[in-house]
Amino acid sequence: MIENLNQLSKSELKRFSIFINSPYFNSYKTIIKLFEYLKPKYPYINKEDISPENISKFVYSQKRSNKPKIWKLISDFKRLFEKFIMQEYIDKGKLISDHQYLEYLHKRDMNEFYHNSLKEAYELLRKSKVKDDNYYFDTYKLSRIDVIYNMNFRFKDIVKTFNLSTESLDNFYIFQKLWTAINIIFLKIERQGESDLYNILENEIISYLESRLKNFRKEHPYIYVMYLSYKMFNEFDDRYYDQLERYYRSNKNKFTGGLASTYFTYLHFYLRLKEESITEYHSVYDKKQYKLYIKIFDSEYKFHYLFINGKLEDSLYLKVISTYLSNGDFNRANSFIIKFRKHLNKDTRSDAYNYALSIYHSNKKDYRATVKYLNNISGRFPLYQYNRKLSLVRVYYMLNENEMLETELTNLYQFGYRNKESRRRFKKVILIFIKYVSLLKKLRSDNTLTPKELELAKRSLKKQIESEKNDLLYNKWFLRMINEM
Repeated sequence: MIENLNQLSKSELKRFSIFINSPYFNSYKTIIKLFEYLKPKYPYINKEDISPENISKFVYSQKRSNKPKIWKLISDFKRLFEKFIMQEYIDKGKLISDHQYLEYLHKRDMNEFYHNSLKEAYELLRKSKVKDDNYYFDTYKLSRIDVIYNMNFRFKDIVKTFNLSTESLDNFYIFQKLWTAINIIFLKIERQGESDLYNILENEIISYLESRLKNFRKEHPYIYVMYLSYKMFNEFDDRYYDQLERYYRSNKNKFTGGLASTYFTYLHFYLRLKEESITEYHSVYDKKQYKLYIKIFDSEYKFHYLFINGKLEDSLYLKVISTYLSNGDFNRANSFIIKFRKHLNKDTRSDAYNYALSIYHSNKKDYRATVKYLNNISGRFPLYQYNRKLSLVRVYYMLNENEMLETELTNLYQFGYRNKESRRRFKKVILIFIKYVSLLKKLRSDNTLTPKELELAKRSLKKQIESEKNDLLYNKWFLRMINEM
């Protein structure tokens, strides 16, 4: 659990430091010493840092470790950390406790306290940066309590409070319906259409939204973004993607917290679906992804929206780099490779980093450097071994080093048959890939062909490659190599 310190934001870590140094919450100096030892290692605290040997050395200044004493220290630290997390939750969920407190004051007829607390709760809501489902629910709960109070005391503003209660409940309901409908679409996509989930977004809700769209666009940006996102996914129509982009450009100040996270996550997922649905490279979607990645990763506060469990997935790391490179942005690609390496999963970090550098240098046509970084990839992970071998074949083809090319083709073939897992995952695509590399090599080395015969042979090979769209890896690379003959 101590490693969960890595998940805290910098401001949370600062508050935890104050919390842990407070005599009210903590009376153990060794816990403070343990925190001071771990603090400089944030946000990369690992299991080795909390080993008995290291804790003995840095906390107790002892060479030999007293394991029972250290386990107790860690246990006490964990309990204190849990208390802090609970306190953070209570502070952030203040309005939830305010509901109950207001009801309690109302029942006790403590009218002065009630009015002061209600005013504070409404002020807290007014300062909310994002109008999400929690905002609408909190507004409904407060106005409902206020309605009950007004009904009992016959205050004149009961109609206004009633309207606020009803509107907030409607918006909470619409928000939840949109969120659920979008996630049902996601589930259906994952199950490839086979789902017993029904579309819960009734026409009445869409009609209600569309009849008040100007109001939602101006006053309720989160609902408006979710409405456009629902239409985008449901109709798979780029028009809504473009509308979302335009809305973001003209309302950037509204895109904070959960709204920004939802916006970037939905746009990213939509482009991924579009990419998977088209059989050929489409520059329009590549350009859209490029622009989206700039918005996300050039910002110090937005990139974590696409993280999973606080980490950047290797596949996304490599996808962003490839997108920058396909748009000729070598500086941004190089900067991204270095800057975001630390956010990768520790186990595969080195392989992902070396593979990314190989892609970068391959795009710069520095094939010697490409080989260097490919050979730095370990043999621990089958997927990286697989990509390394495929890449080495292509590099040695481009270097026109036929002896090394044959060696790597043999290595690739053997990899496909190495074990049951390799045969299941890689055998088919490897055999097809080897087949076309061999045909490509044969055609390039055939000096007996006249220019006309060569063109006919190239055209024939192109047709074969295009017929293998779904099974042949690096389809575009093969076509480019043919054109360069």
